[in-house]
Amino acid sequence: MLLQKRFWIGALIFFVTALIFLAAAYRCIGLETHPPGFFRDEADKGYTSYLLWRTGKDSTGKPYPLFVRSLRVTTSALYQYVDIPFIAVLGLNERAVRLPAALAGCGAILVTFLLARRWWGLSAGLWAAGFLSVCPWHFLLSRWANQSIFLTLWIPLGVFWYDCFLDKKSILIKTLYGLLSAVAFSLALYTYEPARLFIPLFLILISALAVIYRLEGKERLWILLPVILFVILAVPMAHHILTEPGESGRRFRAISIFGASNYAEMVFLFVKNYLAHFSPLFLFFGGDANLRHSVGFPGQIQIYLLPLWIAGIWGCMRQGGYRERLLLGWLLLFPVAAACTNEGIPHALRSVFALPVLHLIAVVGGFRIKDYFVQCKKERVFQRITALWCIGSIYLVTLFFFVCFSVYPIYSVHYWEYGYRDAIHWWMDHQEEYPRAVITGMAEYPEVFFLFYGKEDPERWIASHTIPNVEFLPTGQSMQSRYRSNDPGVAYLVRPGEIPGVVPQYLIRAELGNSESSAVWIWVGQPLEKENGIAVRINRFLIGSGYPVPAPPDAESL
Repeated sequence: MLLQKRFWIGALIFFVTALIFLAAAYRCIGLETHPPGFFRDEADKGYTSYLLWRTGKDSTGKPYPLFVRSLRVTTSALYQYVDIPFIAVLGLNERAVRLPAALAGCGAILVTFLLARRWWGLSAGLWAAGFLSVCPWHFLLSRWANQSIFLTLWIPLGVFWYDCFLDKKSILIKTLYGLLSAVAFSLALYTYEPARLFIPLFLILISALAVIYRLEGKERLWILLPVILFVILAVPMAHHILTEPGESGRRFRAISIFGASNYAEMVFLFVKNYLAHFSPLFLFFGGDANLRHSVGFPGQIQIYLLPLWIAGIWGCMRQGGYRERLLLGWLLLFPVAAACTNEGIPHALRSVFALPVLHLIAVVGGFRIKDYFVQCKKERVFQRITALWCIGSIYLVTLFFFVCFSVYPIYSVHYWEYGYRDAIHWWMDHQEEYPRAVITGMAEYPEVFFLFYGKEDPERWIASHTIPNVEFLPTGQSMQSRYRSNDPGVAYLVRPGEIPGVVPQYLIRAELGNSESSAVWIWVGQPLEKENGIAVRINRFLIGSGYPVPAPPDAESL
C-alpha cells in the first residue's frame, strides 16, 4: 500500500512538472504569428527599444529616459530597456519584441513555485506553478509585448524575498533580503501605471501583517528597512509625477472615475467597477471583452479552480495567520486600481495583480478539501473525486490550447490590427514602381508600423519625425478626399471599402487555418476599370489593412 501511494505521488509530481515545462515552452513558440498581426503598442515598444539601442534616446531626443513618449502619452520605459538585448541579437522583428513577455511569464511560474514551496512544501509549489502555467489570463499576456506581465513576476518575487527578510536573523542577510524585496516592489512600481496605486497599498498591507503576526518587540523596527529603501527607489517616480503632472497623469485623467459630477456617483462607479472584477462571467466564462486580454473562452481563469478557490477563501478566513491574511488582503486589493478607471471594465490588464494570488488561494483550498476527507476517513471518495476533477481539468486545458492556437487567431485579427506587415512589405518590395505612399487617416497610429517594419533611421526620425516618401493623412480623414485616379506611382493604404467602386486585383491570403472560412484577405492590388467588358490595370494600387474582410470577387470576372 505504501509503495502504491508513493508511486502515485511520484507520477503526479512528474505529470505536473511536465505540464509546467510544456506550458512554459508554449509561451515561446510561434510568437511571430500567434497572436495574429502585431498591435500598434507592440510596434511602438519595439521601435523605441531600437532607438534606445542605436542612439540612447527616445523619439523626443531625451537621453536614457525613465519614461518615454508612446503614442501621445508618457509611459514607463522598463519594457523597452529589457527588450534592447533581444533586438540587438535577433533584429527588429515581432519575436524579439514579444520574447521578453514570454520569458517574464516563464519566470513568474518559477517564482510562484518557489513562493508556494516555501510556504507549504514541494507539492504545493508544483500545483501553484501548474495552475498558473495553464491559466488563460496569464498565458495570453505572456505572448505579446505588454508590460503588465512583468507584474506577475515582480510582485510574487517581492513577497518571496520579503518573507525571507522576516525569517532571517543575521543582520547582513536580513538587510540583503530587505533590499531585494524593495527592489522587486520598485520594479513593479515603474512597470505599469496602475501599480502606482496598488504597490503602496500592498506594501502597507504586508508591513502591517508582519508587525501583527511575524515580529515582536524591537524586531518590529526592522519593518522600516524595506519601506525606507522602497521610498528612496521611488523618488524618481515621485519627481516625474510632481514636475510633469500633465504628462504623467494624462491617460489616467482621461479614463478615471474622478471626473464624476459628485462624490455619490464616484463611489457608485468605484463599487460597481470593483465588483465587476469578481463576476463569474469575467473570471470563468467570458473574460475581458477585449480579445487582446482574453481568448473569449473559457474566461480569465479556468472553471475547475472554482471549488478550490471557494474552499481556499473559506480556509483563509477560518484559520488566519500571516500567509492567510496576506492572501485575503491581496485578493481584496487586486481590483482597486482598475476600479478607479471607467474604460473597458472589467479590465484584465489593470487587474493583473490577481496573478498569482488566485492560484495560491486555490492551492490552500485543495489542501483544505483533502484534509476534510482525511478527517472524515473517506480517502477513497477523495481519490475518486480527484480523478474525475483531473480528467475534467485536462479536458478543459486541452480545449483552451486548441482554441488559443486554432480558433482564436481567426476571430481576433481585428484586435491585433492584422495586415500591416504584409501591406508595408508589399509596398517596400515595389518601391521602384510605386515610390510614394499615402496612408489613410482612418488608420490609428499607422506611422509606428512604417517605423518598425521599415527600420527607419533613428537619427532621421528623432530629428524630423518624417518618413521619406510616405504621406499620412490627418487623423480621421478618409482617402476619398485624397485619392487621384490619374496620380501615377502612388501607393494608397486604405481601409477596405474606403474608396467605393475600386476593387483590388492582387490579394495576399493569410493562412490561419485549414478551412476556406479561416482566410483573412488583405486588400492589396491595383484599382480596376471596365473597358469593353475587360478589366484594365491602372498604374497605382490600394493596400487594405487592419480589418478582416470577406474575400472580394474575382477581379477578372468584372
